[in-house]
Amino acid sequence: MQSDIYSLGIIFYELLTGELPFSGNTAQEVLEDHASGKLVSAKYRLLDNYSKDIDYVINKAVSRSTSNRYKNDKDFIADLNKIKNHEKINMDHYFKRLLK
Repeated sequence: MQSDIYSLGIIFYELLTGELPFSGNTAQEVLEDHASGKLVSAKYRLLDNYSKDIDYVINKAVSRSTSNRYKNDKDFIADLNKIKNHEKINMDHYFKRLLK
């Protein structure tokens, strides 16, 4: 389930931005970017309707640490529905620091 959540986060990022979350001019650069675990904020790739909550959901889904990732698809979908309905997402302490 954890790898599925990770994959959903990558796909969600790509659907929102039209780009892959990790980049580079060579395969080695892409691997290094991926290994760093640092995503370019969707904020910088989206023109309208940006919400910090979007970055939270993506970063939580693709966290290198499975203990920080969504535990199941229901939690992932629940946060997406909160964004859709303009409700507040209760961010974990770890991700609050990451998104400042």
